[in-house]
Amino acid sequence: MANAREALGRKLADTASQQRLLAGLAGAFGLARPPRRIEVYDNSHIQGSNPVGAMIVAGPEGFRKNQYRKFNIRSTDLVPGDDYGMMREVLTRRFKRLIAEDTPRSRAGGGGVGFCGRGAGGGCCDSRR
Repeated sequence: MANAREALGRKLADTASQQRLLAGLAGAFGLARPPRRIEVYDNSHIQGSNPVGAMIVAGPEGFRKNQYRKFNIRSTDLVPGDDYGMMREVLTRRFKRLIAEDTPRSRAGGGGVGFCGRGAGGGCCDSRR
């Protein structure tokens, strides 16, 4: 019974910590409320070969590993090692189904400022797309 209490205590502390972090993020970006879901994107390749993209997901409960996604890059017209083109493909495939929805979303991608404006149609760092 003591182990269960300790495990519950750790889980509650982790959840409270995660919610404080999300509240801080909302404050930093001027959001009305903390985000319920954060998707982070990055891509990788081995000297231009074996290109893949990845999405990780986090929320109030922490990382949601069952919602992570891997994207094998399919484009044959990309120059090997074209990180911007790879990110465009990943974001386009991910949000293709959601374009018709009018849901506010925020996105973050690995690679820095260079990716902003070059993602799926540009403006990948916009808070609404």
